[in-house]
Amino acid sequence: MEQQSFLPVDLSVLRIDTLKPFDIYLCQKRQNYVLYSSKGTYFTSEVKEKLLQNRVHTIYIPEDDRDLYQQYIEDNLQNIIQDNRIVSEQKSKIVYDSSRYLMEKLFDNPNIDMIGRTKKTVNNIVSLILSDTATTNHLIRITEYDYYTYTHSVNVGVFSVAFARNLLQGISEKIFYDLGLGFFLHDIGKSRIPLEILNKKGPLNEEEWKIMKTHPEQGYNILKESGFITRDSAIIVLQHHERADGSGYPQRLQGDRINLYGKICSVADVFDAMTTKRCYQQAFSAFDTLNVIRDTLLQKEFDKDFFEKFVQLFGPEGMRVM
Repeated sequence: MEQQSFLPVDLSVLRIDTLKPFDIYLCQKRQNYVLYSSKGTYFTSEVKEKLLQNRVHTIYIPEDDRDLYQQYIEDNLQNIIQDNRIVSEQKSKIVYDSSRYLMEKLFDNPNIDMIGRTKKTVNNIVSLILSDTATTNHLIRITEYDYYTYTHSVNVGVFSVAFARNLLQGISEKIFYDLGLGFFLHDIGKSRIPLEILNKKGPLNEEEWKIMKTHPEQGYNILKESGFITRDSAIIVLQHHERADGSGYPQRLQGDRINLYGKICSVADVFDAMTTKRCYQQAFSAFDTLNVIRDTLLQKEFDKDFFEKFVQLFGPEGMRVM
């Protein structure tokens, strides 16, 4: 019989007087998990106090209930983000892990319902980045660099929104929400690229690259079909692979014809791609990646102020590049 696996969850995540759609287990010695509270019951202040009195700060949820837990997080994310009792490190981990899981589900099935759920979560993340610098800094530091498209999408989304916050002054919060959706869903068109191309363990050939280069337009079509497209999010999805010298795609735009929002996403996209390890590519460190971007793209693609605002995201190590 296969042993059941469990997801560790910090007790602070659970909201008082909310109905739990999942079972709660406690872990005793030698990985012995014991059912503490069944799904369909309320999490009360009395229950929380009793757990804390017994020095329980981590509970466990069956992996089989992961989708139910994810929906619970999405439904309560705004309250979790606004809860000052949750430390920044923990809050950033909740946001990052939830976003990655949601984005994975979205790429598996990019329908209207999933895009709507993603938009709601992205709006909450945008609000967090605009209002909580400490948690945002932790969010940037805990990004994982694997080759999965959904992880890349979350990383680029976080980097881009934080970068836009540094760079853009005086624009409305509503515009930031539109930008956030575009940043996080910039690669949604890859959900329509054949998996044998998307997951190929090696460089793509000419015909495969031709197909891969359709993903910005595919992404635009997905958002248009869903009804969630706006001008600003469309610009990001369509232009994040354009380059100032006209060598980019899909429209081979040059210079000032590339929108600033597209440029913001493109530098975050390049940074994350270069710091990601693949079977055919060694990952660069963040410091080395910023050096390469400075040396190869600074004068051709971006001005100094633009680049400086980006490296500020990475603290003192980033600023050493300037």
